Amino acid sequence: MTARLGSGFDVIELDSAQGNSGGFGQRAHAVLTHEVREKPDHPTLKARADGVALFP
Repeated sequence: MTARLGSGFDVIELDSAQGNSGGFGQRAHAVLTHEVREKPDHPTLKARADGVALFP
């Protein structure tokens, strides 16, 4: 996606390895919706804030 969209696309990778600190399952895919955790400093909360900030 980055090759096609350049700066119009931002990759947000979250660790889904077994025992990861975010508590994600290996098949987690909806980290901006279903998997978001409303905890300060949680990676999904930051990812959601970064995504929303892209919209004017």
